[in-house]
Amino acid sequence: MSTKHYRGWIHDSLQYFRRLDSHRCAAAVAAVAAAWMAMLSTRYTALALADVRGGVGAGFDDGSWITTAYPTGEVIGIVAGCWLAAAISLKRILIGAATVFTISSLLPLLTPHWTTVVAVRLIQGLAGGALLPMAIVGLLRSLPPAYRALAIALYTSASTLAPQLAAALTGWLLNTGDWRLLFWANIPLGLMVICAAAYGFPREALRLKPLLGIDRFRLLLLVSSLALLSCAFDQGNRLDWLNSGLIRGLLFAGGAALCAYLIYLVRLRKNYLVEVAFQSTIDAATDSRNLRERQQKSV
Repeated sequence: MSTKHYRGWIHDSLQYFRRLDSHRCAAAVAAVAAAWMAMLSTRYTALALADVRGGVGAGFDDGSWITTAYPTGEVIGIVAGCWLAAAISLKRILIGAATVFTISSLLPLLTPHWTTVVAVRLIQGLAGGALLPMAIVGLLRSLPPAYRALAIALYTSASTLAPQLAAALTGWLLNTGDWRLLFWANIPLGLMVICAAAYGFPREALRLKPLLGIDRFRLLLLVSSLALLSCAFDQGNRLDWLNSGLIRGLLFAGGAALCAYLIYLVRLRKNYLVEVAFQSTIDAATDSRNLRERQQKSV
């Protein structure tokens, strides 16, 4: 493409955003900020793990659970967040997850112990996992179809640019203060997400039927299997994989739960297909009988 074409596209984009409704702009800002907050937080602790371990007085083994807690909670948050958003609405889940993420960032100030930091990272993982799918859905809703490519680019910027920026921010925060600043850095973005989402996204009615009609046992099997396997894969290298009883137990429990979920899903699908085929047969017989009755009446 020529330079003239790019200039024309940039000019048209700027003109569009000038005409864009302020609510849509706020919703897009909230979605992008949510994705950036979740991705930055994953890198802060990983890059400064030695400083965090020293700050809470944890050894190498205990401190390794600080980085394990976040992805373990994240896989649960992704599934649970999508399920809850179908009933409670995207706006409420986005604001609720951002609020939990922001408040949990203040907890290390109260009790700077390694168990507290592990619990905080688990809670942040749950909230961050719920934020990620809400962010992409919020962007696609707030921007029109002609700008969906831009929405996807803004969302993926969190996974490409955020890790690079997190390295610089981590070094600056540690040189400026102590390790607690790594958690407090989430607060400005969290407040931005809460305010922008409250203003930008429309209010939706509660739909309790999907929430009450969900198969909770199947959902529990899925999230538990993902959490157990995530924990096993994260700690496997440190504990020498199958030579560790803990890793064998996590892999067995996670694999068993996943197999049970898949078997349950296949059986449910077979039953659904049988019900559809049976109902289709009944409908066909009913239509044939009605057709014969109409032909007899016409004669």
